[in-house]
Parts: sequence; C-alpha cells; structure tokens
Amino acid sequence: MREATVFTTRKTFHEAWAARLPENVAIFREAILLRDENARRMGYKSDADFNLFSRMAKSTEWVEDLLTDLGEKLIGPGTVLFKEMEDLKRRLMEEKSEAVDAGSDTAVQPWERLYLATLLERDKRIDQKAISAYFPFKETSAAILGNISSYLQLRLEPVAKEDLEGCIWSHDVDVWAVWDEGEEENGQFVGYFYADLLDRENKYKHNQTVELQASYLREDGTRPLPAGILMCCFSPEVVDGCKVLKHENIITMYHELGHALQVLLSRTKWSAYHGYNVAIEFGEGIGTAMENHAWLKEELQNISCHYAYTDDAYMQSWQKNNRGKPLPPRTLPDGLIEDLVNDRKKRRIESYLKQLSDAGFDMAVHNPKSHEDLEKLDETKIYHDLKEMYTFIRPTVPSYPQADFSHLMSGYNSGYYSYICSNIFGEEIYQSNFAADPTSKTAWKRFRRELLQYGGSRDQTELLEEFLGRPPTTAALLKSVGVE
Repeated sequence: MREATVFTTRKTFHEAWAARLPENVAIFREAILLRDENARRMGYKSDADFNLFSRMAKSTEWVEDLLTDLGEKLIGPGTVLFKEMEDLKRRLMEEKSEAVDAGSDTAVQPWERLYLATLLERDKRIDQKAISAYFPFKETSAAILGNISSYLQLRLEPVAKEDLEGCIWSHDVDVWAVWDEGEEENGQFVGYFYADLLDRENKYKHNQTVELQASYLREDGTRPLPAGILMCCFSPEVVDGCKVLKHENIITMYHELGHALQVLLSRTKWSAYHGYNVAIEFGEGIGTAMENHAWLKEELQNISCHYAYTDDAYMQSWQKNNRGKPLPPRTLPDGLIEDLVNDRKKRRIESYLKQLSDAGFDMAVHNPKSHEDLEKLDETKIYHDLKEMYTFIRPTVPSYPQADFSHLMSGYNSGYYSYICSNIFGEEIYQSNFAADPTSKTAWKRFRRELLQYGGSRDQTELLEEFLGRPPTTAALLKSVGVE
C-alpha cells in the first residue's frame, strides 16, 4: 500500500481487505448488546459506566468531554496537514500519473493515503536508512541502558553467560544484576533485568515488558526482589554485516524501559500491586513520558554512533561500498535529527486524530443513552462517520471496520480512550519534570520516588495530581504538537 505505483493494484487490495469478515458484524453487535444489558442489570448506566471503575477516568461524561475537547482543538491543524496530501494528489492527476485515478475527483481515497504519505515523506527527505546507520544494535541498546541507569543512579552488572546456563530460554537473552548507587540506598541490590530484544522463530511477535518476579513484603519484613524482562521483537537490517535499528525501535526501547523501571523500582506490600499493575492510562503514561527522550538532540547524539566506527571490518566494507566519499560523521548529524523532530508533530497529530476516532466509536457503542438506542444504532455508519470526521477520508463501502476491531473484543471495551489519555499524562509528566533538564538526577529521583515506587498501591489519580501539583490537563499534549 505504500510502494505500489499503480493505483488499481492498491484499490483492488484495499477493497478486498476492507470487505472481509462480514460474518463478524452480527457477532460484534451481539457482544455490545449483551454487555449493555449486563451492565444495566447490575445498576450501571452502560458498559462504559461499569468498566470505568478500574480506570482513572472519573465518569463517562469526563471521557466524552475529553474526546470532544481534543477533537475540536486538533481537527483544524489536522486539516492543514491533510491539505498537503490533497495538493499532492492534484499534482499527480495533472501529470496523468498512474499512481492515482486521473478520472476521479480530487478527494483522497483510502487506498491512496499510505502511498501519498510515503511520497510526502520522501519529499521532505527523511532518510530513514541514513538514520538507521547511526543505531548499530549492540552499541545503541547498551548506550540507552547506560544513560537511563546513570540518570537513576543505578549500576548494571552483566551476569556472565556461563552463569545463566539453564536459567534463560535463548542465547539472545542478556541479564544484569541491578544495584542502587544513590546516597540514600548505599549500594543496595535492586533486582534482575533481562533483555530479549531480537526476533526469532516462534517468538511472541510483540514488544512488551514482562514481570518475571514481583516484589512484596513478607511477614518477617524481608521481600523477594523483582526481575523484569524487556522483551522486544526487533528485526534489524544488516548493513555491511552490522545489525542496525530503526528510530522507531529506539522509541519502543524507551517506552518499554518505562515499564521495566516500574517492575524494578516499585516497592509495594502486596505483589498484586507491584510494577505495572496499575490503571492502563497511568502505566502507559509512564512509557509515553519516557518516549520523549528518544527525540532529544543531545540524547540521540549520545546513543548514536555510525556503524562504520564500531568495527574495523564494518569500516572496510563501508569504504569499499562508498569509494571516494568522505567518512560519515561519527554521531547522528543535526540535519537528520531536525528532519525527525520536524516530522514528529505531524505524525502525532495524525495519530491522535485516529485515536480520537477509534475512542469515539468505542464510547458510541458502549455508552448509549438507553438500551433501545443501542438496538437502533448502525455501528458501521457510526464508524464511517467518525473516520471521515477525524481522518478526512470516507471509508470504502462495503467495509466492516468493527468486524476487525480486536481491542474491543479482548478487554479494551470502554477503554480505548486510554491511549489518548496516556499521551496526555505522559506529556504532563515529561514537561513538568524533565523538559527543563532531561538528565537531571533530581528529576529522575522524583520520578522514581513519587510515581514508580508505589506501583498500583495508591490511587493513581491522586498520585499524578500530587506529582503535578494540580489535576492533569490537555495543555501539555497540545503544546507538544504546536497547538496553544
């Protein structure tokens, strides 16, 4: 969908994909009706009203108001960005390009969006391959861990491979013993940190942090110490024999390290509240706050190193394949960093608008005014209307997007708003605590002591308000995308 240059190829694929699973429409409808019926029998106003008890949202009205308010503020900037795509399509139509249907109107079609977005990215010269060359897997992952442990005043001691025989599931796994180097802790042992970052056959195809061992307080006052796994599924490209990561992998590492820190640094009485056993919005907010470090100029230059400088063999291969060219800069150049950062605002606005569309649909089907209203609801039309409102493209007909909305059938019903909410909380945490000095040990200590160490043992709304000194608002998120 990004690379096919003939529009009919993309159109044929998209229409077939969009129209699949019509049999799931009735199943989805039955599920939302049963959820609503069950909630009302228990005395709740809706399924959303029932489910919010385990989340940070104060009420269904709070969620609805949040989605409406953000939508009103982001749709305007979104239309400005979308105009770039419309203008590109018009230009291609004037050129009689086979990439678009010259006989159609100028409205961007669903099968054109990814292709046009790819062309716009190339126009702006965001050279992802050139950027990846500065993130050799081994060196970059070590640098990220080194930075975060330094900020938190932790010491990571590698556990020798021979000592791990029978204790790890793959030779790809690295393990560190984590020690506290802060003045107050005086060299206390924290726990064990595992990293299993590369894809392999039969491995779970997702990025996550796994709590291998929770900490809790025993009756005698001692506690088992925690162990956490940073488990990713990266498939690095191999360039001149060196594995290199994409920038999106770097973002993922910082995000998942936020969850790993929750596992390692929380100290709770009960194991049920340890680590990331918190409200979804709060836990993902921690990861989102950490992601910001993957966009900072100083941080990127600190963790980057062109692969050619990491091994003599790589340098020889680079020189052989780039005869007559000057050696590349050792760290990620300012120009490439600027390209990344400038593109980030656009991508975030687009991402937030998509989240608002999906969260709006979730609330529409799980928070109706009455059961009778839900019975009359046309879920497909609601989904199509919201997609057009927030993404400016009308979905293909026939299409049944709710038939493949797996989140709403796997525990996220009435909770999809958590994605946008976690971004709000993450930006609040980052801008209030880290923005002035992202490497400040005082800021990182506060992050640890006032947010991470409590796990889920305290009300997270109160915890966040104490940390911020006020209730969270959308101002930090809007500021991060240039909307005041």
